[in-house]
Amino acid sequence: MIIDLATREEFLQHVRERRIEEEVRKRYFDLTGHKVAANEFRAWQNSLQCVGNVLQFDAIPRELGVAIDYRIHNTAKRIDLLLSGHDAAGVRRWLWPYHGRTHRQANGHRRQPRP
Repeated sequence: MIIDLATREEFLQHVRERRIEEEVRKRYFDLTGHKVAANEFRAWQNSLQCVGNVLQFDAIPRELGVAIDYRIHNTAKRIDLLLSGHDAAGVRRWLWPYHGRTHRQANGHRRQPRP
């Protein structure tokens, strides 16, 4: 389940308007019917503005996909942030940060993060 999915431009618009965490909270409630825990909401407030600071650079493609709180189907595992798009050769790519490392995936093959 993806709590929020947007292009880079849509995500940045919500960040600029200082309403990204409210958008995510509304989407979470619409999908689950439950209120979000206060600590989860605070985590969104603290981290999503920082993500916006990184994504604002013009070198990052405008059509980059930004998925927030992606829950992996049929598991209890989740990815807090997933970025998606295509490289210069047109190959679909995914990128997600995990405990200070970056995992990459292309064409369905998972690559181990570099140390």
